[in-house]
Amino acid sequence: EVVNRRLEFDEVTYALMRLHLSRHEFTQVTVMANDMLALKPYDAIARRLRDQALIGLREYESARKDLETLYKQDPRNRDTIFLLANLDLIEKNYNRARKRFQVLAETNPPDPRGVKGLVDVYAAQGQLDRLRRLLERKAKKAPGRTDFRMALGSLAMTRKDYAAAARQFR
Repeated sequence: EVVNRRLEFDEVTYALMRLHLSRHEFTQVTVMANDMLALKPYDAIARRLRDQALIGLREYESARKDLETLYKQDPRNRDTIFLLANLDLIEKNYNRARKRFQVLAETNPPDPRGVKGLVDVYAAQGQLDRLRRLLERKAKKAPGRTDFRMALGSLAMTRKDYAAAARQFR
């Protein structure tokens, strides 16, 4: 009973922290996460939420240090990989960001944040043709993946190729 109540409390706290993140109330998230981590120092979810807030506060070094530790503890955790990839993108380390987003895009089941991240990396580098070729190859290999088609459609829209976009969105 006590354990169940604690788990319910944790879930509510995580939800509140996510709400504060969505409102860009990053300081509030760090306070809540630190309070939670005082009771449960190894709570990876609270740590990742705090790291997201630190990124929002532009405290990149602190966020990276903690995220790298989390990655070493669980190198397959998609949320950690995603946050590290975004941090790499923010810091303009495009090769490392691309590799991390590629890992997410190729997981089973695929994580659509990986494809979105690849779009962001190539767009930030102005490599839209390279992006289009990559997405076309991926879409041919996995015709059932709608995330590749949606990304191709969005890319076509940015190039004002509305006919190509319509074909992808069908």
